[in-house]
Amino acid sequence: AEYGKQWYQRRVRDIGFGTGIEFREPSLLLSPKNDTTLKENQTFITHIGVPGLSHNGKEYCLLIGDTVVVENEGGTVVTPSKKKVKSVSIFLKGEDEAGEEEEDENLMENITRSSKRTTVIENKLRSEPLSDDKRKEHQKRLTTQLNEEAKARLSDKKNGYSPKKKMQTSVAFKNIASFPTDPTIRDLKIMVDKKHESVILPIFGVPTPYHISHIKNISKSEEGDYVYLRINFNVPGTLSALEEHYANPDATFLKETTYRSSVRKNKSGETPGMHLNNAFRMIKEMQKKFKQYESEKKQMADVVEQDSLKITQTKGVPRLKDLYMRPNVTTKRVIGTLEAHSNGFRFSNSHGSNIDIIYNTIKFAFFQPCDKEMLIMLHFYLRHPIMIGKKKTYHISFYTEVG
Repeated sequence: AEYGKQWYQRRVRDIGFGTGIEFREPSLLLSPKNDTTLKENQTFITHIGVPGLSHNGKEYCLLIGDTVVVENEGGTVVTPSKKKVKSVSIFLKGEDEAGEEEEDENLMENITRSSKRTTVIENKLRSEPLSDDKRKEHQKRLTTQLNEEAKARLSDKKNGYSPKKKMQTSVAFKNIASFPTDPTIRDLKIMVDKKHESVILPIFGVPTPYHISHIKNISKSEEGDYVYLRINFNVPGTLSALEEHYANPDATFLKETTYRSSVRKNKSGETPGMHLNNAFRMIKEMQKKFKQYESEKKQMADVVEQDSLKITQTKGVPRLKDLYMRPNVTTKRVIGTLEAHSNGFRFSNSHGSNIDIIYNTIKFAFFQPCDKEMLIMLHFYLRHPIMIGKKKTYHISFYTEVG
């Protein structure tokens, strides 16, 4: 009784604390001074601790605890782990206790023998690594895997693919047969060939074709009675020509050229400057279309074609009605129905368009209930982007509004 009285006087004053967003919530401390009412589904770590104990001339402390979830009637213990001395004992060795390592090992052997387990089970448990060692080993494997993936991605060899090939030089005309025979060329005027996306420029009296991708920019200005058309080209060594492959990069390249024409009418009543104005407008339009095409092509580079959706023919297809989708297929949001088929989802809206999402394309799926929220949402994060309208996306959400 006297020994128990000493334990009671040395005990830790509080018997636990609440845990949630923070591991130790100060406002949910289980102590005589706290009069907070417990609520359902709150989680507490309860414990009884006694410091300053001694055994065989060595000081130690005792702390026994459990994790409890509060319910309407009582609570539920969620830590049904082993309660034996071997499973819950932790021995800390100080710097001055290096010579006492052998005594600690003998003490652990005595505690282990008291459990009266068979030799086979004891050897098995001793050979098993601790949970902390398993966690560290697992983290080491994950770190190695992430480093290898990053190295493969940076070297453009991820998933066994060969390095990215350089772009080939864009050719205006593949052969002489495709070269146009327009009178404008014979008159040594600038001609814009929309079919081959090329511009034929008179250079030193020779019609020279240039693909639209080789033209860096173009500008027009008027000074006095003349209009000037200046064209700058992509040449090796410039930032805009890094992705272009040149067969002979050491050759001499034309970097820019300027054409001048009069804005006055000639004897035939024509204004030569009008031809430069028309050429400037047509080249600008061709550049805009070409850049838009290249942008769409680059955007579609990592889009992986999905498998065909296998439609379930039975009537009991799981479906969610009156849903909206993000991103929108059209400019305005449209209501639709989400159906779950054999190998994927299909969202059909009131405009008659369908969006298919195959199951193996989904990497993560999230569900947001309406707890303190205005929206009930089902969100998918995809392994590969898919096209929604004219844009690719990794994120697709289906939701409905409450109330």
